[in-house]
Parts: sequence; C-alpha cells; structure tokens
Amino acid sequence: MKRFLFLAPVLIAFAVRAAVPPAERLLPADTIALLTVPDWSVSRSNFNQSAMGQFLADPAMKPFADKLMSNFIS
Repeated sequence: MKRFLFLAPVLIAFAVRAAVPPAERLLPADTIALLTVPDWSVSRSNFNQSAMGQFLADPAMKPFADKLMSNFIS
C-alpha cells in the first residue's frame, strides 16, 4: 500500500502533460526563421560528403574554414 501511495503521484505527473504552446508564443516577435534538424549525425555526415563539406575539409582551406567558424561560434 505504501508503494502505491508513493507511485501514484509519480504516475499522475507523467500522465498529465502540459500542452505545448504554439511557436508564436515560444519565439520572440522578431524571429525571422527557425531551422530544425531531426537527426544531426545523419545531417552532418551528409554535409561532410557533399562538395561544400569536402571543400571546407581540404587542408588548404583550413585558415578560411577556421575564420568562418569562429564568426559563428563567438
């Protein structure tokens, strides 16, 4: 009985889920675009095999690629 009294609130908490608000309420009003990637590892693998991915992976392009990525990261 004690186990049931302990588990009942936990089960109720998982069963009653809050409704997810629409994107209009989650994002700021000045949002221009939203991009989602369902499977990042597959997307990254596909990019690395693409012409642009191979171009940026070339050792001669390393200084350019590092500068480009530092602009996105910082």
